[in-house]
Amino acid sequence: MATYDYRRDKQDEPVDMIGTIGGLVRVLSNLVGLFCIIAGVVFSFKLFNMIYAALKNPDAFIEIYGKWNSAINEFLSLPNFDVQIAAVASLVILGAGVLTLIWIAFEFMRTGAKIVSWTTSDREAIKKILEYTIGYRIRNAAAPAAAQKTETAAENRDAE
Repeated sequence: MATYDYRRDKQDEPVDMIGTIGGLVRVLSNLVGLFCIIAGVVFSFKLFNMIYAALKNPDAFIEIYGKWNSAINEFLSLPNFDVQIAAVASLVILGAGVLTLIWIAFEFMRTGAKIVSWTTSDREAIKKILEYTIGYRIRNAAAPAAAQKTETAAENRDAE
């Protein structure tokens, strides 16, 4: 009995270079997206750890606060003005800086998630899965109401 050599047919087929390059680009894009997500998580973890340390032991951050306070005091010093707003201004500036850094970390994670979503997701498959899990129940629950509206519209049209 003769056997058929399947390997010979595989070798004769041309290699799809565009598909191979496209797959490589997708893999690299996914790696960039995952890097962005991991970098954002690490950065936000470090920021929240710093905030926790500052709340737990405020004395450790007095030196940083004092430097900002003196810098702002020198910047805002007016000759005949005795009100010191440097303390409040330094707290606002430090708080805004930390909030900005946290926002940047979250945007890093969001950008990475978008990159991964754009390069890996099969949108039709996701729609089918969501429709199957969620939409089926919603559609069945909404079906009697939609049927009632259709019947009412048909009755109104017939009455005219």
